[in-house]
Amino acid sequence: MPKKFWVIFLIVGLIIAALFGGPAIWERIKPQPKYLIMGFFENGWSPMHGSSLPSLKRNSGMLDYVSPLWLTVKMDGSIEKKHNQKAMDIAREADIPVVVLINNEKDVIPNNDAMLTNAEARERSIAGIIEAVNKYDYDGINIDYEILPPEDRELLTYYVQELSRALHPRKKKVFVSVFPRRGVHYDLHGVYDYAALAEIADYIVVMAYNEHYPASNPGPIASAGWVKDNIEDALLDVDAKKILLGIATYGYDWPGAVAGTMETVDYIPMKEAARRAQENKIAVKWDNQSDEPYFNYYENDLKRAVWYENVESIKPKLKMAKDYGLSGIAIWRLGFEDNLLWDVIGEEFRRAGK
Repeated sequence: MPKKFWVIFLIVGLIIAALFGGPAIWERIKPQPKYLIMGFFENGWSPMHGSSLPSLKRNSGMLDYVSPLWLTVKMDGSIEKKHNQKAMDIAREADIPVVVLINNEKDVIPNNDAMLTNAEARERSIAGIIEAVNKYDYDGINIDYEILPPEDRELLTYYVQELSRALHPRKKKVFVSVFPRRGVHYDLHGVYDYAALAEIADYIVVMAYNEHYPASNPGPIASAGWVKDNIEDALLDVDAKKILLGIATYGYDWPGAVAGTMETVDYIPMKEAARRAQENKIAVKWDNQSDEPYFNYYENDLKRAVWYENVESIKPKLKMAKDYGLSGIAIWRLGFEDNLLWDVIGEEFRRAGK
């Protein structure tokens, strides 16, 4: 039989199976929803917080976007660049769009918003960002400006609007990363006008992690209920198809049961947390209220508390992203994760690759 008749025969067979074979068959052959997976990338700044490069190489087939932390806007509007050409080449070879992550200096409070409030610095930073996009041929930007006062709300929206006006005509994507609003102090999230930013940007990344942090008491990084509340809150102002849910792959190691500081609390990859438990021969416990693992151990007679994300705690968050019809997830960050996480993501999102 000629090849074309075999093709016709197959198509007719699938149609008959879909019509008369029941919903299970139809579910198998109809197109499944496409969920976007974005991985944040860091060049690496310590042996424990190594480069994201190995993970990018290994898991490039699973990624739809990579967002590397390569640009930092200074108070005067100048841009510090940390472009990594090796990572860029890997992304290009794998056909992964590179949406460069742009942050602000956060350790100069209360003046870390000068690139918004000072007109000259603002224009310089916008021009510098556009220049970097042109120079390195990035596929878009991801604005991640944090710890800004709520009174800068309109200025931040205007800032993103100006960047969008310059980049959208050239088919460049614009993402905005925002703090969640539920269970987070207004001083931290008030600067983000969710509704206005969603009208301007292509995607909003809800950074649904850091529920507890170095300066807080020990506790979950992103409890399931807290994440659910923040998804539902974001949906009040942003269409689900514009939301990427931030997924953490890290934890914190606190000294004792009290709040610490950046000097006394260790920021650790999820795989490092598991290693510490094993090294100290500690059984990891599970907190049913938050759906997150934790354990305690002693170091120099000091009791320490570790809370972190692992594959089991991330599973319900992936399901939430699907159940609420979100566009996908954004993983902070590549290189911190247990390799098994990619199997779970592939299974949950019904994809073995691109």
